[in-house]
Amino acid sequence: MAALQIIDLPDELYERLQEAAKYRGTTVEVTVLEAIERQVYRIEWRRRLDSREPIDLGMDGAELVRDARRDP
Repeated sequence: MAALQIIDLPDELYERLQEAAKYRGTTVEVTVLEAIERQVYRIEWRRRLDSREPIDLGMDGAELVRDARRDP
């Protein structure tokens, strides 16, 4: 397993991480690893979304949403 060292981590951010870990009942390490995992997942998801071809809906997507909101 790889190791990661963070240099010059702002004190305020570290304190926020400690508070988050305490609130979640876990360690700072687990909190950071889970945050990194979530962010990497978001980037991968966005990359997959960006690689898809656009779908022609036949009309503007915003107009479709407005129509859907008007019809209960």
